[in-house]
Amino acid sequence: MPADRVEPPEDLLQRPEIEVYKHDRRSRVWRVADEPGDANTAAAASGVKNSGGGWVVKRFEHNLKRQRLARAVGQHPAQREAKWNERLLTAELPVVPIAASGVDDAGRSWLATRHVGVSLYNWLRQSDPDDPATQRQRRALTRQLGAIVGRLLVNKVVHGDLKASNLIVDTAGRLRMIDVGACRGGKGTPLLGQALPMLKMLLANLRDAASYHPNLAAVAVSRAERMRFFIALRATWPTPPDGLQYLLRHPELR
Repeated sequence: MPADRVEPPEDLLQRPEIEVYKHDRRSRVWRVADEPGDANTAAAASGVKNSGGGWVVKRFEHNLKRQRLARAVGQHPAQREAKWNERLLTAELPVVPIAASGVDDAGRSWLATRHVGVSLYNWLRQSDPDDPATQRQRRALTRQLGAIVGRLLVNKVVHGDLKASNLIVDTAGRLRMIDVGACRGGKGTPLLGQALPMLKMLLANLRDAASYHPNLAAVAVSRAERMRFFIALRATWPTPPDGLQYLLRHPELR
């Protein structure tokens, strides 16, 4: 079986859970193991929850009649997410590919991706700021994050849910996006109109993650990191777009 596919896809819904990431009225997100059977119990018991391996299933929980209608007109959130996942992959942006999808017996749409690592949100909460290896990885992640945002902007993509919790640090230390259904085409939108809402959301989410760390001052986003981020962002553009000179002056980003 190829590493990025599972057959039959519906088999994923029947496997025991390793962990649940989210469950509300809109969606339920949980993780299952690579294969059905005792591996699920062993993985859960070992406490190895943030390692690679397994699958993450996202099932949409909102009104079933609305789901059926949305699917019929091609506007279901699962359809939009799959479309943007493919578009960003085609544009060579780092996205975790959607490997399986379907509709369950109750009529709820679902998607599945490989479990490849821990979210940037949880990585920041759990990191040891005094560890030199962590410091090196944090610098690398900051540059990768700047490059991702820069490439979104240069491709005229507005990401309406760009948060640290929707960015995954994989087992190789690479940053990859998930949950890209809130992306929209931003053709004709001025640079600041695209950049500032995304950057404000991202910064607020990073600050929230840092607030849970016992050493808040050590893990908070520093001025040097903001500059490292913007240098990496700028490096993705062949020429400076109009409005670039104003980005660093916005009070929310100081």
